[in-house]
Amino acid sequence: MSMFEFHTSYAGNLPQKTWLLDEKSKFLRFWDWLAIMLLVFTAIVTPYEVAFLEPKGVALFFINRVVEALFAFDVLLTFFIAVQVGPSPPRATVICPCCPSLA
Repeated sequence: MSMFEFHTSYAGNLPQKTWLLDEKSKFLRFWDWLAIMLLVFTAIVTPYEVAFLEPKGVALFFINRVVEALFAFDVLLTFFIAVQVGPSPPRATVICPCCPSLA
């Protein structure tokens, strides 16, 4: 299943061509683990960097910018995740913060 395919329960509620992501896709499971690893990296490296390192390191500066960019992408990605609420088919409701008219 690609990250833009949906379970059959979504079929009646979403247009055929959409940018919404399935909450159970492999891509989002991978992305959640990546976000956890980035949080652990930030929780360990940032205090050490602030307390003990001189602000001369160019490599760590760019690594921090990449981590920040991934966090920003994570915030944007959140707006495109379709969530199934309520009973399973035949009538399922989809809540999408960016497209309330679809619900």
